[in-house]
Amino acid sequence: MQARPRQFKETIVADFTSFAGDKFSTGEMKPIIDKQFKLSDCKEAHEYMEAKKNKGKIVLIVKEH
Repeated sequence: MQARPRQFKETIVADFTSFAGDKFSTGEMKPIIDKQFKLSDCKEAHEYMEAKKNKGKIVLIVKEH
């Protein structure tokens, strides 16, 4: 996707949002979270992403409760 023109990316985002936006709100669709990292481990998170090890989203935990 990086090499695609900005307008192409904007169209994909708009199409996806119109299709799935409400489905995320209602819980019908849920994101796939592959791995979570503490913010202090952001270097490891980036290395994990660069190595293309993830099968879903990588989440940085900014503040723990």
